[in-house]
Amino acid sequence: MSRFVVGSLGLRQTDYSCVEASITSCEALRAAGFSTRQVDVSCEDLPFPPASFDVVIASEVLEHLVNPDVLLDGVKRVLAPGGVLICTTPNMAAWFNRILIVLGVQPIFTETGSEWVYGRAPFLPPSRPVGHFHIFTGPALRELLRAHGLEPVRQVGLPSDEVVLRSRALGGLDRLFAHINSLAADMVIAARAVEPRGNREE
Repeated sequence: MSRFVVGSLGLRQTDYSCVEASITSCEALRAAGFSTRQVDVSCEDLPFPPASFDVVIASEVLEHLVNPDVLLDGVKRVLAPGGVLICTTPNMAAWFNRILIVLGVQPIFTETGSEWVYGRAPFLPPSRPVGHFHIFTGPALRELLRAHGLEPVRQVGLPSDEVVLRSRALGGLDRLFAHINSLAADMVIAARAVEPRGNREE
């Protein structure tokens, strides 16, 4: 979590409780003044009492988890009644992925192996994977959140840094599509803690 984010929210580092799987990242966060615990949120519960937070932020986290359900159950537990989860994640249905799929090209954000991502030539060269296990569309993410007792109350789109960096023209187009939630490269969703519903087994 950057100092810019902390400053923009008007909070101090000491107002946050962070969890991070990487030892290196934990050390960096602690060095920056954040209270941080090492937790693998794919398989370990959040180490906090029930109803202990008004807001939980999971920025670019869900897509990297083998089991995002474990984290979402934990988020629901630690949120106070009416508390809010703010999460960001790539959009599988982004405007450029819709074009790539029609052309038979491997969509952006998805990965084809543990060493290299193939299938995007001639548009993009092979690239190193970053550990994306689950990529969501907007409807799928909202349905997942509801199944864990987190009711989406607002969704906005964000442009992709990758697209902006590769081409000024594509970057402008990407920023334009960011205003259309279903086509944006990245999704930001705020969801309020409510009673769970959906098709989960008791």
